[in-house]
Amino acid sequence: MHCLSRSLSMFVLAALLVVFLAGCQLSLSKQELSNQSLKVAVFDGGSIMKSYQAEQGSKIHEQISKLILNINKGWGVNFVSYAPGVMIYGDGFNINLVGDQAVYNGATGQMTRKIKPHDYLFMISN
Repeated sequence: MHCLSRSLSMFVLAALLVVFLAGCQLSLSKQELSNQSLKVAVFDGGSIMKSYQAEQGSKIHEQISKLILNINKGWGVNFVSYAPGVMIYGDGFNINLVGDQAVYNGATGQMTRKIKPHDYLFMISN
């Protein structure tokens, strides 16, 4: 019985390692994003500098959706807390863009991936 338990534990650890190394993908689709408004809040030093609603069909909504779809792959599980930078709020998820990190929080938990800050500067200048 001990041997079976140890084998099962090793299998579970190996499976988790494969998932972790392969990276995770967000479950947000183009259609799902287009069917909802997105809220954006820009923070500086923990305080909101500005916030706005990106309505469906607007140019800013299209740009934000395109950004999210472009960073759809390569996410890894992460448990670190991050100060808010540029926050995108959608139905059941939020994405915090801070420095060179994108931090997703949603049904699958918290995940992070690298991002180029110039890729999201359009949300600050909007």
